[in-house]
Parts: sequence; C-alpha cells; structure tokens
Amino acid sequence: MRIYRRGSKKDHGATSISLDAARIEVSPTNSFLSFSKFNVKDFTGTARHDYTVYLSFEELANSIKLVADAAVNDPKRFEGHFESVLKSLIRLQAVAAGTIQPPSPGAST
Repeated sequence: MRIYRRGSKKDHGATSISLDAARIEVSPTNSFLSFSKFNVKDFTGTARHDYTVYLSFEELANSIKLVADAAVNDPKRFEGHFESVLKSLIRLQAVAAGTIQPPSPGAST
C-alpha cells in the first residue's frame, strides 16, 4: 500500500511512503479493518513513524462494489489477482446472503 500526498496550498509535487507488508487485522469488537506498519521513514525527512489506517466495513463494502463493477467491465485484468482467493470470496458471499451460521465454539473456520 502506498500513501501519496501533495501540498494543498503550495504544491511542491507528490511525495509518498510505502506501507508494504502492513499487518492487516479485523477488529474483534468493531466493524473495521486496520492496516499497521511501524518504523516507516517520513515523507520528506529522516524521522520514522508508526502508521495505522482504519477501513470501516462500510468503506470495505463500497470498495468491493467498486472493484466488482470494474472487474465485470475488464475481467482479464482482475482474473489472475482474485483466483487465489475465490474460496474466501464465496465464503464472504455466503455470509452476506445470511446462509452461514456462526461456528460452534472450538471449531476452526
């Protein structure tokens, strides 16, 4: 994941940081994902910072819809990227359809 920024009043060009290999977690109590990366070099200096980006389930759902709409219009561009997660997409579809029951205590998912 890359984050780009530009000045809103004085534009000196874009700078970016990379959050590659960020730790991604689903909040156990709230409806969001968190992407965390630590000890990241600052945009312009030598300082380092810890970053956490939160993505709400609503934002995730909107992103999924946007990607699905784009994928339907250009399937070859998306096919190779999502074939490895097809089982996960089908499980997510079943959850969204209400056909999956919560697992029994001690059962693996």
